[in-house]
Amino acid sequence: MIIINISRKNNSKSLISILIIMILLFFGYWIFTKVQSQHQDNNIIIDESVSENIKNFVNHEINNNKVLLVEFNTYHHECMPGFAKYYTELGYDVDILILKDFANSFDYFEPKNKINIFEIESKEQFENYARLLSKKIKKYKHIFANTLYGSELEKNLGLLDLSQIIYVMHDTDLIKNNNNLKRIESEDKLVYLANIVENRQVNPHYFGDFDVKHKNSRTNFMVIGNMNPAYRNYDLLMNSIRELKNKNKDFVVTVIGYNTDINMIPEDIRDKFDIKGYLNYREMYDEVIKSDFILMLLDSNIEAHLKYKTIKSSGNVQLSYGFNTPVIISNDFAEFYKFDKNNSIIYENNNLLESLERAINCSDSDYINLQNNLKITAKNIFNNSLNNLKNLIK
Repeated sequence: MIIINISRKNNSKSLISILIIMILLFFGYWIFTKVQSQHQDNNIIIDESVSENIKNFVNHEINNNKVLLVEFNTYHHECMPGFAKYYTELGYDVDILILKDFANSFDYFEPKNKINIFEIESKEQFENYARLLSKKIKKYKHIFANTLYGSELEKNLGLLDLSQIIYVMHDTDLIKNNNNLKRIESEDKLVYLANIVENRQVNPHYFGDFDVKHKNSRTNFMVIGNMNPAYRNYDLLMNSIRELKNKNKDFVVTVIGYNTDINMIPEDIRDKFDIKGYLNYREMYDEVIKSDFILMLLDSNIEAHLKYKTIKSSGNVQLSYGFNTPVIISNDFAEFYKFDKNNSIIYENNNLLESLERAINCSDSDYINLQNNLKITAKNIFNNSLNNLKNLIK
């Protein structure tokens, strides 16, 4: 308690003294509460039941130059290294919050000292600790959400309300019936893998630093994804492989994806297929490195395929750009992805067989030319994407 005796003679001086003391007390209290608040912010208190990986994320330090990339689904992790690369190129350090077992998507990433990966056990764990995680997420200078659906989980994590966030729209159909996404779209917070909206393409095709490669003596065609006609024309593939086999060509078709099985292949051509089934990201990357061509198998006569040249991008495109692996693609889809006769093998009227023969007969020098031209295309898309992201986060 402070006792101040005020006499009539020194009334004015005493009033000034009281005022000074009150000001000092006010600023002392303000500084104390500010320090306490900062201490609490940097050390969020969590109980002992919280798992170690959550504790590691919640209690690690965030400097002013850090951004956060987040993905809580079991897919789209092949996009994460590319998005992280754009931020490191812009001079940021990158924290990455993803599901456990998907960090191998960054196995070839460089420089690794610019990224810091935090793995969460499951999507349910994101939900269980949403409030705790959201407190930390809000402290970042910038957040980048790799997959956006406008879900309750995203709402609980605070991802739908933050001003410092950019979202990836993998499929523009999702916007139509979701008010949260419509709002985000109107606020110019969306980026797209393909060039769907002007100055909004940010295509993530960096996986590591890969040079051109020599063509295999036995041509290796790569198919990536479920054997589902909604995504690829597998009937066209089977018929073309049957005819190609009858011509005694030396080749193999490597298939990667969930729910793929050798029994899905007609018995008479099974010897031409190498079914890998599900692979983790590192294993998939290694198979793409060993392959010669990626088969897109998109068909404009199949209505479900048309979205791959209007509202969404095929993940195979990112792998082609990133690993210098030319695609074999229908001319109806080639231009949308910047593929042409100089960096790819293009066919018309579903004449896949002829394009497969061209690929097998392609010389090593011509194959290297395709890759070098593809590298130029990928670099141009990279530079354009980098500039688009830079303008969005000013």
